[in-house]
Amino acid sequence: MKVKEIKKIVKESSYILIGLGASILKKVDPPIDPLNWDEIKEYNGFLSNTIDINSKISKIFNNKDYFIISTSWNSNLSDHIGRVFTPNGSCNKLQCYNACTEELWDFIDFKDRSSHPKCPYCNSPLIMNITTDTYFVDEHLQIQEKSYYKWIHKNYNNKILLLEIETSELDTKLIKGPFENIATALPNVTLLRVNSSDLGIPSTIKKQYSFKSSPETFFKLLS
Repeated sequence: MKVKEIKKIVKESSYILIGLGASILKKVDPPIDPLNWDEIKEYNGFLSNTIDINSKISKIFNNKDYFIISTSWNSNLSDHIGRVFTPNGSCNKLQCYNACTEELWDFIDFKDRSSHPKCPYCNSPLIMNITTDTYFVDEHLQIQEKSYYKWIHKNYNNKILLLEIETSELDTKLIKGPFENIATALPNVTLLRVNSSDLGIPSTIKKQYSFKSSPETFFKLLS
């Protein structure tokens, strides 16, 4: 598919549901030891030198009615509160190791700390709020999930663009499968799959497009 066609599809779409895959950034593995503060800082330091998805989406889709679902732990989407669902959590947020509270803290507020920050309620270490941890705090995600489905139902009869970026088999349950089901069920929905390798889309989806590109290149094309 040509770049000109891609730009036209995105430009002419007023309602966009964006799906960001787990491998949207090259490094997807969280620190091996959640209790190692140096590893947590190193991991988040790596992220500061990668593609700024947060600002890219703000710039490209600022005049659109959009919502984001991201399975990536490391896609900082702080500018999109109320418009984002991160079911696997985020390394940008910290939680109590023992989950004694549903409260979360921003990593950036502790990034210069040499010692491991502690929970103010039980004095346990603060760890990243991601699904790999035993006691995963997810009350805030239930609110995000409700907003996600509310957006879909609100725009049920509108012409929606499902923009899927760098998904893989890891994302079948949360993004690829649901997006394909929506595109199959609703005649007014278009699915655009942007991926550096996996471009396959079921033939049952009538309005479908695929574009081979890395996330970095794709965002540059739209900027």
